[in-house]
Amino acid sequence: MPLAGARISVDSNGLVESFPPESITTYAAASNGDFEGFRSLAEGGQLTLPQYLAESGLQDNQYQIANTLEHTNSGMRTHYVDLVHNGQRVYNSRMVITTDSSDNVVSGDRLNTMKTWKPQSGMCGVPSRSAEIEPDINQLTQTLTNFLTVEESGENGDNMGLRDSTNSSWSADTIQFAGYVYFAIDVYTIIEGMQWVSTVGDSVLDIITDRRGEKLWQMDNLAKSVGSSQGYGYNVMSPQMRGDITTNIMQGPVNPKASPYGWHSKPSATMGNNVILVDPRNGNATISIQPNAKGIFDYPVDVTKQPQQYQQATAVNVFFWVNHFHDVMYQYGFDVNAGNFQESDPNGGKGTGDPIVVNIQKTDKFNNANFVTHVDGKKSVLNLYLWNKNTPYRDGGLCVDIVIHEVTHGVTSRLVGGPDVTGCLSSSISSGVAEGWSDIVALIFKIGVQNNRNQEYGIGEWASNSKSVRKYTYTSNEKVNPLKFGDLAKAENQKPHTIGLVWATILYEVMWNFNDMLGISDNLFESAGRTGNTLFLRTLVEGWQKQSCNPTIFNARDRFLQVLKYQRLDQEYCAAWDGFAKRGMGVSAVQQYGNRYENHYDVPQECKRRQR
Repeated sequence: MPLAGARISVDSNGLVESFPPESITTYAAASNGDFEGFRSLAEGGQLTLPQYLAESGLQDNQYQIANTLEHTNSGMRTHYVDLVHNGQRVYNSRMVITTDSSDNVVSGDRLNTMKTWKPQSGMCGVPSRSAEIEPDINQLTQTLTNFLTVEESGENGDNMGLRDSTNSSWSADTIQFAGYVYFAIDVYTIIEGMQWVSTVGDSVLDIITDRRGEKLWQMDNLAKSVGSSQGYGYNVMSPQMRGDITTNIMQGPVNPKASPYGWHSKPSATMGNNVILVDPRNGNATISIQPNAKGIFDYPVDVTKQPQQYQQATAVNVFFWVNHFHDVMYQYGFDVNAGNFQESDPNGGKGTGDPIVVNIQKTDKFNNANFVTHVDGKKSVLNLYLWNKNTPYRDGGLCVDIVIHEVTHGVTSRLVGGPDVTGCLSSSISSGVAEGWSDIVALIFKIGVQNNRNQEYGIGEWASNSKSVRKYTYTSNEKVNPLKFGDLAKAENQKPHTIGLVWATILYEVMWNFNDMLGISDNLFESAGRTGNTLFLRTLVEGWQKQSCNPTIFNARDRFLQVLKYQRLDQEYCAAWDGFAKRGMGVSAVQQYGNRYENHYDVPQECKRRQR
């Protein structure tokens, strides 16, 4: 949303949308993310990483490699590179570059100006940190008050009127000074700014200003939500996950490689190395539930009662699924080095000390869930609310797809751009891309061997007492879900959750092309398997690791295809193209600024030959 004029949208649960200032050209590396660009570079390029950066005009002292990830499935490596000025990293300069097994660059970001990049003299000197530029929280509060008029939106995007920010949100006690940073306001100009963190409800805002707190350069909300209910009146009688199940009986099928310390601390209880449960209604006290004499957590669920009466069952359910998700995603590359969430690592891996803190049965708001992702090494938070769409109220912690959707936000936020930075999914488009990723991963955990592509799948059906919290359910039946890539041109589809709905609808076709071709495994731990759902998830995760900061949908599509192309999975590559093309995202599809999106249904020539 634009800073000039100064409105940011807030959803009905009070979560502020992230936005970059429209009046400033924020630094962004130029991506060669279009697929043809990748292909020509991969086939003809023989540049090593230092050579590639030198061709971008960077000297050795002007960049640093923050982290490198190994991809065991493809043999490629992803490097996270930052600009450096006066020995310090430039806050918003992250570049993501992938090399092959011979250390040659196959894809990545370049600086917009190539060899012409350099800081302007007089613009980038280290300012004197004297008393006159000490951080002034009161000044920042006034800046936010003056420039931000908060527009509150209802569940379906309807305008609920203007809320006076000075009376409700912005105050000095909600803001903390986080430090001085170098910030690129365009590719020529680096300034020294100030970083602030403001906590307003569940929103955790990462704010960059000038040295005096008078000019707002960037704001990113670290909390990502599932979205509110659309309300279709469809009644699902019980929590469902591959049919009716009772998830409150947990024996803890721990994966020893992913969770070497197990799930439970001693004595065995619902708190451990990966997850800490908290009761926000009891002063944020930790919840530690003990098993029975047989070591089984057996707590019945009676959904005819209010959720507070089955809190123990909710706690066990959430504890099980967040731990299970942790262990599954470890198999696909989200390990300690990639920035996963855990307190300790026996091998002394970096970024420990950050298990997920889960607030269950929150009641300060209703009908939502969100995940606040911090940098590696700092605890992230999953907030799960009650839903008032039914009498008695329902507990979002019993909807496994809501839980998986939210924790996937944590995974994508850590993997896209690397685990040591935030803000790589902060633009409106990339936030929408992340919403689509979270929905499709939730569906991967929901869909089993008994399902097919023409069935309807919702998100949060039981909690919301509806078919889905989305406008459409996910299905290949275009009479039920007619969305195509070109629908992003419509004004009503410009918010993150509607962008995500379109993107996940497209990915759904790709996933089912894989499933129909290779079959479905009910064991997602088989990450190296040749079934459709495991290959699809594996390709997604490796694509996230190679993804540039703030990707468009095209960037996200092309990184997915890149993984398949490099592994020479020709049939799967063409099956993916068929899925993208079915929903209008073929080779000739068009995305341009100004909300121009055009459907095209063509596939690469090599896939046309296969069709013949």
